[in-house]
Amino acid sequence: MKLTIFNNCNDNIKIMQNIIANKIFLISVFSIVCIFFDSFLMILEASNSVSSVDTTSSMPWWFWPLSLFIVSFLLGIVAVLGGIGGGVLFVPIVGGFFPFHLDFVRGAG
Repeated sequence: MKLTIFNNCNDNIKIMQNIIANKIFLISVFSIVCIFFDSFLMILEASNSVSSVDTTSSMPWWFWPLSLFIVSFLLGIVAVLGGIGGGVLFVPIVGGFFPFHLDFVRGAG
């Protein structure tokens, strides 16, 4: 009699393992589908937005370097008085308000 109880427990364990394996498989497949779908949407959005970017500027060439110098100078004063590193403020401010690529901003900050 006890032997059948243990056999039922082993069967129940195997059934639960199969259910858990099926759920993990479905979650994995769903995650992969979501990632590919999101990537596809980002590619479509990027291809639509590239054509609408205006690369010309009405400012003279010296405006951006001069404004970057002024902002960096003032940022250096504020960062010292605030007791924080200048790079903590430099990257978000310059990356957000200046038309320079973020890789160059992070390399300079």
